[in-house]
Amino acid sequence: MRLPLVSLVLVAVAIAVLPACGRQAPPPAPVAPISGWTATNTEATVNGLSGALAAHSWVGQFREANGRQPVVEVRLPEDRSADHVPVDEVAQAYAKALGASDRLLTASQGQVADVALVTIVGLRKAGTATFFTVDARVVDARTGDVRWTGGLELPRQEPVAPAPQPAP
Repeated sequence: MRLPLVSLVLVAVAIAVLPACGRQAPPPAPVAPISGWTATNTEATVNGLSGALAAHSWVGQFREANGRQPVVEVRLPEDRSADHVPVDEVAQAYAKALGASDRLLTASQGQVADVALVTIVGLRKAGTATFFTVDARVVDARTGDVRWTGGLELPRQEPVAPAPQPAP
């Protein structure tokens, strides 16, 4: 008599569990890493370095020697800070700022660049403060010679975790 009772219990459990198997909630969207880099850091980097780059004497020398504006390839910045700097956003902002300049052109698809803008983002601690260091250089595409270097430091903001989202 115990066997039919066990069978009934197993059937009841299976009936209760099977509908739940088909209604699994979708996995949560990946959470973007928290970073101390802000939109203000991107703006300060791009405004400070692209302006200095466009104003440098090598641009005029290139124009005189070649009869045209230099074409700049904006490479993705290298994030050595381990602080999740949004390098895609920084590169896009560089390209937009340099493209708006009347002294430089940014490389588009199929266009051969004369120089490449290479940027490295790092961190430096000074006492209790932490700073992002941004080092940039323009490298000749043919020779590898450095045509321009620039850099700046930006304060790192302590990241704030996003507010938890309510469950669906």
